[in-house]
Amino acid sequence: MRVVTDTTGIVLAGGRGERLGMDKAALELGGRTLLQRSVDTLAAVSGTIIISLRADQPAPEAAAPAGARIIFASDAHQGRGPLAGLHAAMRAVESSLYFAAACDMPFLNAELVRGMYSVAEEQNADAVIPRLADGRFHPLHAVYRRSCLPHIARVLDEARTNRIIGFFDNVKVHWIEEPALRATDPELLSFFNINTREDLERAERLIPESGKQ
Repeated sequence: MRVVTDTTGIVLAGGRGERLGMDKAALELGGRTLLQRSVDTLAAVSGTIIISLRADQPAPEAAAPAGARIIFASDAHQGRGPLAGLHAAMRAVESSLYFAAACDMPFLNAELVRGMYSVAEEQNADAVIPRLADGRFHPLHAVYRRSCLPHIARVLDEARTNRIIGFFDNVKVHWIEEPALRATDPELLSFFNINTREDLERAERLIPESGKQ
């Protein structure tokens, strides 16, 4: 699959994994860590790969897969969650478009990521966000244009919220609805994430169904 030029894939790996009781990035699934699985998928379509960690986090042993760069959120944004991780990654590498994903999503779909990059260009959108039929949406499986960076910085500086959607009112958001998502990912496995031991066990059962994912 051809890499989309001027893009950066961001793996947000700064979570503490409190519900699971361990660092999610180092969990193995299908012979690869969750971190490596995310990096491999995003590297197939993104020009640069960033692994974004929280400011006080030691770089995990599983980090720095080949071709990926590790960055840390600013000390000034301690405790601000994925929003701080996204900000740090976008500051570290200048690209036109960024795809941001949480590291606990083991079945990312390279074709869907590529399609979302294309939608961002076609719609001239600042953010491309998947939205499911039940109303749930996924800002941690989304494309962001560099134009979002000052708005993210403002939300962090004003300490209004830690939610990724805190800057959406100030940018052009394009929603990808469930039928369009299913055209590429029929079972919506891209949006499965691992928070508990039960989730991990289910992911292990899903490996055969996910094919090469």
